[in-house]
Amino acid sequence: MSGASIDRRLALVTTPSSTPGGRCHLCSFAAARAKADRTMSGGEGGAMKRGRAIWLGFALGVLPVPLGFVVPAPVPVIHAFVSILTTSGVLITLPFHFVLGVVRGYVGRENAAMSIMEFGLTVPNRGPLATPKAIGALAAKAEESGFVRFAVPDLVVVPKSYASRYPYDASGKLVGYGSDCMEQLVLMAHVAAVTKKARILSAVMVVPRRPAVLTAKAIATMDLLSGGRIDLGVGAGWLREEFEAIGAPDFDARGRVTNEFLEAFKTLWAADAPSMAGEFVAFDNIVFAPKPVQRPHPPIWIGGESGPALRRVARHADVWFPIGANPRHPLDTPARFAAGVGRMRAAAERTGRDPAQIGLAFSATWYREDLLRHNDEGERFILTGSDEQVAEDAAALRDVGATRLMFNFLRPTLEESVDAIDRFRENVMARLLP
Repeated sequence: MSGASIDRRLALVTTPSSTPGGRCHLCSFAAARAKADRTMSGGEGGAMKRGRAIWLGFALGVLPVPLGFVVPAPVPVIHAFVSILTTSGVLITLPFHFVLGVVRGYVGRENAAMSIMEFGLTVPNRGPLATPKAIGALAAKAEESGFVRFAVPDLVVVPKSYASRYPYDASGKLVGYGSDCMEQLVLMAHVAAVTKKARILSAVMVVPRRPAVLTAKAIATMDLLSGGRIDLGVGAGWLREEFEAIGAPDFDARGRVTNEFLEAFKTLWAADAPSMAGEFVAFDNIVFAPKPVQRPHPPIWIGGESGPALRRVARHADVWFPIGANPRHPLDTPARFAAGVGRMRAAAERTGRDPAQIGLAFSATWYREDLLRHNDEGERFILTGSDEQVAEDAAALRDVGATRLMFNFLRPTLEESVDAIDRFRENVMARLLP
């Protein structure tokens, strides 16, 4: 039976219990059907989901209300009933709140299953793969393989020696960096120019390294030239010796600097006549144009797991973007990540912000297809182990709400890197994407 035939045979009636002899009101399903189609993403996949709902209805002997339909009730819900006309012509009447609860539960399960996972990877900014040819080849391979976001790291100079402690490795040292490192914003512009669809993420930009107004202009220009494909990942930094070498603001004030620069970015990107008089940045009587394509600004991803970082997330972030490997604030199992999400959301609530406004991402910079690792309690480290285990961890992150996952496929050679992308697509992504 066609969907149109089914819709013609289905009627929804709300009847006040206080007026048992009252007249029934027949409601049109045209708007409901359209909304249901949008809810289920349309196309072949949407049709399949709607088909499952219809067959479920036949199995029960009742055709369910189209998903996404808001049932009108002319009286308080507690006094309302819903009558559903079955395909056999039998009218079944149920309490409105019962039917609404069932529909909401079903929609919730469908939406959870339909959560679209977005996979991204790191672009080389150093080493033998940091060449125009290799970057272009990796970008093309990743785009055709379904990766939707490319992350570009940030370092300006690497001190030959340093006492600062790198937070994402138990050794406290920056792993794998020699003397070379490309400038982040220039590399982001190059990657945007050699790609067509992928989003370009600064992962992360250490905000105090660059002047506020100039950085805001660079990001706005990239967003314009890329057609609105920039995601701004930011952090406060950790390497004191680099701050001193490049003349950045006081390292000990880096948290306040970062917060103020973020305010400056948003003011410059949104205001027609931007002005600001802060502790670290001030401007007035300027024209700042063009604005970013994305309005009011490119999405702001904020990394960090500490208390100050979570407060910054609560205040400024569109997406929380932690790395799970911080030994002081470990998010190295699905349970620990879920607990971290709880702390972040509590911080958001304390600022008066709705936590639902903050999306979730997760970075697994340690990922290797042959890596099995355990944390301090002997538990398997998240996103390590077999392909099946990695896929299970990714699904667990999705269930918490983290649908944007970043991985590292940079290997000693271009061929090995391409092979790593292929294997992940075939053995992990295939388990998680429609």
